[in-house]
Amino acid sequence: MLWCSIGIIAGTAVENLHHLLAIGSLFRFEHNLQYLPLPYSIFGQTVQWPGMVNFPLHDHWVRTPHNPLPMAAMWWLWLADHLGLVGLVALAIGAVALLRKSPRHDVLLLGWWLPVHAGLSMREAWDYPNKMGILLIAAAPWPIWWSAWFALAVRRPAMVAVVLGTGVILLQVALTSLSSWQVPADERYFTRYALQPTESKTHLSWAKQRAFDFGWLPDFSRATRYGSVIDRIGAGKAWQRQSPLAWGWLREDIPPRGQPVVVEFDLRQPLWGAIAMRPVSLPRDATVDIDLTVNTGLSIVPQITVSWETSPLTVAATLGPRLALIEVAFRNYRDRESFCDATNRSCHCRFFDTLDSGAAIQACGRPHVLTCRRPRLTIRLPAGGISLFATVNPAANEVYLWRGRVDAQSSAFGPIVEFWHN
Repeated sequence: MLWCSIGIIAGTAVENLHHLLAIGSLFRFEHNLQYLPLPYSIFGQTVQWPGMVNFPLHDHWVRTPHNPLPMAAMWWLWLADHLGLVGLVALAIGAVALLRKSPRHDVLLLGWWLPVHAGLSMREAWDYPNKMGILLIAAAPWPIWWSAWFALAVRRPAMVAVVLGTGVILLQVALTSLSSWQVPADERYFTRYALQPTESKTHLSWAKQRAFDFGWLPDFSRATRYGSVIDRIGAGKAWQRQSPLAWGWLREDIPPRGQPVVVEFDLRQPLWGAIAMRPVSLPRDATVDIDLTVNTGLSIVPQITVSWETSPLTVAATLGPRLALIEVAFRNYRDRESFCDATNRSCHCRFFDTLDSGAAIQACGRPHVLTCRRPRLTIRLPAGGISLFATVNPAANEVYLWRGRVDAQSSAFGPIVEFWHN
């Protein structure tokens, strides 16, 4: 155990030294530099810490806006989804088995995992879902615990099967019960990022449904949430990178542009179910709501009222060098975002460059603000590729993409893809 402890200290020394010199503490990381110190209470004493943490240091339970539950619950749902209930219960059985066989070694492993998991469970302002993979820093004991579980299962298969089955059922009941937990959004987050204290109710419902979509075995479909690796393997393109010029697309999959077509974009139903966009036949000189073949800059349709959201939506569209770009924003565009310098990284129009490199030249120009507020919009655009994206939280780049193709006869959109933030 002494040599294991020395190994752990030596193995983490470089990172610990970096945090100490660059950030000033072993208990902070880059995230903390974004926040002013906030007051918390520990055993009746008020302390200051630059970060948003949850109960019991905070006076009540909160959740990061746009997340369905506090991180204390989200970590367990994430583990159940990625490891499966069987894999998660097997970890617990293996940890107990190793504790009985070799207490000193298991205490060392628990001392590695528990503080990391407990610390992450108290953190909020966790607005980049893809960064939940950071929990892997605490995964070093997992292979050892699974090995201990397997060794015990070989020796006493009947007993382990009963314990495993019982544990899976109890864990499923416990995690499912969390779905009724109603927790308010963290007001500190809205204040810090100067956001309106509103959330998309349909996105929250959809996100909660996805969070509780776990099973007894790992959900391997999660591997495609940032782009379908499986589709690339099936097409013999496993090692091909996505286009550096258009997020979410392989270079050769971007369709060529054709003659202008008119589509109807129907927002009467939530985006999370399906994209309702179809080509319509109109005279060549017919007036449409958004004409991307004529307008330069960003065409913005604010204050679109829909029955499935409490706050109005904003639709913004422009034509990039390769794709038509259409955004559905679950908020109102601020005045400072309507016209800004493309070199200013804080301007949301810069995000259009991520979708199609060079598009910010158009998106950051003087916009065309339109007054049509109907949930059914007609858009004239060249036949070819469309990147339709929904912006849920601009402060965190919480964006979802649908890659589509349209021509005069039909339109088709692929499955939803989540934005991978650095």
